[in-house]
Amino acid sequence: MQDYLEIMEPAFMSQIHIGHRLRSLREQKGLKQKEVAEALGLSDHQPVSQIELGKRKVTAQELVRASQYFDVSLEWLTNPFILTSKNSFSWRQNNVTDENLNSFEEVAGEWIGAFRELNKINKTPLKQILPRLSLTYNSSLNDAVTAGEQVSEELNLGERPALSLSDALENRLGILVLMIDTVQGISGAACALQDLNAILINRKERPARRNTDLAHEFYHILTWMEMRPERKEAACHSQESPSTHKAKRNQKIERLADNFSAGLLMPQKTLNLLGKPHGNLTKWLIEGADYLGVSALSLKWRLVNSKVCPELKRISSEDIRENRAHENNPELPPLFSKKFLETIDLAIQHGHISIGKAAKLLNFPVDELGDLFEIHSINHPGRV
Repeated sequence: MQDYLEIMEPAFMSQIHIGHRLRSLREQKGLKQKEVAEALGLSDHQPVSQIELGKRKVTAQELVRASQYFDVSLEWLTNPFILTSKNSFSWRQNNVTDENLNSFEEVAGEWIGAFRELNKINKTPLKQILPRLSLTYNSSLNDAVTAGEQVSEELNLGERPALSLSDALENRLGILVLMIDTVQGISGAACALQDLNAILINRKERPARRNTDLAHEFYHILTWMEMRPERKEAACHSQESPSTHKAKRNQKIERLADNFSAGLLMPQKTLNLLGKPHGNLTKWLIEGADYLGVSALSLKWRLVNSKVCPELKRISSEDIRENRAHENNPELPPLFSKKFLETIDLAIQHGHISIGKAAKLLNFPVDELGDLFEIHSINHPGRV
């Protein structure tokens, strides 16, 4: 136990964090401070009160007893990067087991928690400015499209919104956007915390899918309080009629998110730039979709539903797949994001986290960490 404590950096051993977590565990179990005091081998409740307020240091022996008493790991008690908020994630996934999802959520949660805590330690205030949406569960799908167009205009995303959305979310709205490698079946996620919002995107998806998932999860961040999504949202919506009220509600929320995304990434002024369909309609549709950074199928239905090009309705998914059959795989975007790694880099420079601990956090080889920073044009001073 002593060896464990000695290798922990000061930022990881905040007494305030340990105190908050002990209090949270005690309240979850409905215990009194006196009962916890007995479990920790303390004479009365006063030391427990001081620990919960961060005014008294917890000894190594008390940490071990607390870990055993509450059946949690020492890492959970002492590492402030680990998220403790419940129901803070909504995963866009397809048939991912609970075991795999829970395991990956712990990893992803630590990345988000690290970004939040290291910004606090670096004394870099987190920005949190979100557009207001007037949408409700009873809003129409057309209302969601209109809202998407309005947000696209408000954020000044330009002629091709899909190409500038990620930068706008992270640098203008303060939403952390991470391009990551996920377990099989996960395409993205939204994470809403009290003081930070984050979106995770599987960087191995095709560009159009990444852009659509980003816009979709952005909608969930904007409407989290009014229309909180399920923890596990299906990446592909079933066309069958939902059998329960809850299923009907969830399907409506996801359809609103899809239509908001369509308006955000393909506003009317952007559609106008494509002109009228001509020549081979399937080829024209695919070229237009590639130019906008969206899927050909999404662009097809956006043009059909907006009555701009109803003739595109006859193009089938098979036609699109056949015309894309010989395309090469696109280049992957770099891992994480520049803002995220700048935060890690600054913490390393100030001694808040070691290079070894950073490598472990990022699940990246220590001797390749410098290359990861360089990909994002960060002159990492601690390159090994």
